[in-house]
Amino acid sequence: MIADTPPQSPIEPVPWLNELSFLSDVLEAHGVVVVAFLRKVDADTGLIGARLAELQPMVQGRARLVRIDSVVEPGPARLCRIQRFPTLVFFRNGLEIGRLEGMRTAAQYALAVDIAESALPGVESVPGSYPPP
Repeated sequence: MIADTPPQSPIEPVPWLNELSFLSDVLEAHGVVVVAFLRKVDADTGLIGARLAELQPMVQGRARLVRIDSVVEPGPARLCRIQRFPTLVFFRNGLEIGRLEGMRTAAQYALAVDIAESALPGVESVPGSYPPP
């Protein structure tokens, strides 16, 4: 007899933020938020789109993954001093605790989320990331 398995919760697509929602959804958020700063064209046609889709189920329920088209919405990228795309910035309770610039594997991004989740108060960066501005 096949055991009943609970239904899988659907994986939502990674949402796009704008300059206004960046404040409330990232800087005023509780918990871990991962912001992917990129160009929409790269998300639609490049490897980063596939990596974010792969990462989303790995962090679901532990961190919120969002993305910002830094060409259309340049304010948050300026605020966070983004120098290149893609850059994933890890926030915990509204404070930047680290970033990863350039392409990484979904597993490497997920490991950074694990570290961000377990970071103690006062920890200022994810090991292996560039220090926050």
